[in-house]
Amino acid sequence: MKLSLSDAVRLGSLMMPNPGAGETMSCAVGMALLAHGVEPGGAKDYDRLMGIYPWLRRRARHSCLWCGVALRFTGLLAHPFDRHVMTRQITIDALCEWIAAVERRRNRCCEVPLKSNAGLKWGPSLAPVALDRATPTGAVRRFS
Repeated sequence: MKLSLSDAVRLGSLMMPNPGAGETMSCAVGMALLAHGVEPGGAKDYDRLMGIYPWLRRRARHSCLWCGVALRFTGLLAHPFDRHVMTRQITIDALCEWIAAVERRRNRCCEVPLKSNAGLKWGPSLAPVALDRATPTGAVRRFS
């Protein structure tokens, strides 16, 4: 099975206990890494992500769909997540859909093998959910 960057962020959002802006260990970059079994939080997180998705290294420029800021490389994830998802202007799903559109537009091979995703499930809505590790019942917790 192959995993696109947009799907990696979506899957990683289910695994991220406390998403936050400004640090790769809790942002969309960290989510994508988690989906590949890589623990985020190091100085090399951006390099690791570009190693998994080499097309991010290309010098293509993109404009943020929500504010028009010019984006390059991993800014494609970091800026919209920090400025628009974390301020609740958009959802993580909206970000993932936009990343998927960029992937399709770039017409690049941007998929890599998926590692195990045991312990995850999708909630009834489009909001990303994760199993709550604090409860033995696996209660669903939404990110908002």
